[in-house]
Amino acid sequence: METIIRKYEELLGSRMLLSSPEKNAVNIMHAYLEPFYKTINNICTTKVLTIGLVLFFMDHILEMIAACRDSRHNPDWLKAAAEQMAIKARNYNDQICNVFTYMTAILDPRIKVELIPDSINLENYLEEARTHFIRNYSTSHFQSVTSSYAAQELEDGGTVSFAEEIARKKRRASMSSATDELTQYLSEPPAPISTDVLEWWKVNS
Repeated sequence: METIIRKYEELLGSRMLLSSPEKNAVNIMHAYLEPFYKTINNICTTKVLTIGLVLFFMDHILEMIAACRDSRHNPDWLKAAAEQMAIKARNYNDQICNVFTYMTAILDPRIKVELIPDSINLENYLEEARTHFIRNYSTSHFQSVTSSYAAQELEDGGTVSFAEEIARKKRRASMSSATDELTQYLSEPPAPISTDVLEWWKVNS
């Protein structure tokens, strides 16, 4: 930041001179906005963007806004801006928080329930989702529930380790025969963030 300021001071002379408080304000604003830049950059460059991933990133942004607003070390002008941003963010959450958004988010194998924002992770949503899936997508009351997922191919061309395949089978074997597929799916840890979601569901459909 200092390098950029110096560059323009040399170019524009006295028309660009910033006082120390002004330079400090620029640095504070830069530090505050950097996570927003990183988040937007990640969203725009993600191969398969899903609602679950957007909610994951938005939850991080909400935490950054709240931390800025509640910090005793930030100047009042920045905390006031963060408060206005928090109001808009809450309004955004109120609009998108429903059972269909929840179901879409948990079907991202990278997110599931573990990484879904607390604001949308309501117990009744899980039960509503379970009822919806059983009513609309179950086949013969999940006769295939004990069948194992196919091994997930990795970026290096290998597959999930043999030990992991055994662990998956044991986790499934310990579940009740009446357990539904949603519970089975959620019982396993989320996939790495770098996972191609479409490829994951082709393997694990």
